[in-house]
Amino acid sequence: MELYIITVLLALLAVILVGLIIVVCVRRYLYKKEMEKSYEAAKQMVKEECLNYSLKNPYLQSGAFPAPNPRKTMLYVKFLKSGEKGGVIFDPKEEVVFGRHKEHVSVCVNEATVSSRHCMVYISGNDVWLEDMGSANGTGLIRKRKEYRLSPGYPIALEQKDILHVGSRYFQIQMFYYDMTMM
Repeated sequence: MELYIITVLLALLAVILVGLIIVVCVRRYLYKKEMEKSYEAAKQMVKEECLNYSLKNPYLQSGAFPAPNPRKTMLYVKFLKSGEKGGVIFDPKEEVVFGRHKEHVSVCVNEATVSSRHCMVYISGNDVWLEDMGSANGTGLIRKRKEYRLSPGYPIALEQKDILHVGSRYFQIQMFYYDMTMM
């Protein structure tokens, strides 16, 4: 009888272990696919920037327009805990503004508790920063399961996989480096 119980427990443990391995493999595969989409979107953005440069500067007159950099840090803003799936790719050299006013923001959060221009993400030096823009209800940043409230005028450097809390919405910020010369 004891041998039977031990055999059943070992079989159950093996099934649980196989299930965990499958879950981990599926999550890694989905993450890889998501990042492939991010790199493809970044590639299109860099190509468009290079094309615009060529159109504005057809004879490549020296100094007319600065040439675009084929290497850049990109942002993937992933929608969390909402009806929307996926996310949006941004070049942080341009400000990424979150807010309620559709025409003046990059990411629209249409809620009464969100200011028209609530907060922004931008690049300065080698860091990507998050700054509250004087919003009435504040901006939250979740890092390592702890939430911080931002004060207007005091930006905070973002880290990989930080979560931005605006109104009732959550956005995961993923930064990645895109180098067109390596593709």
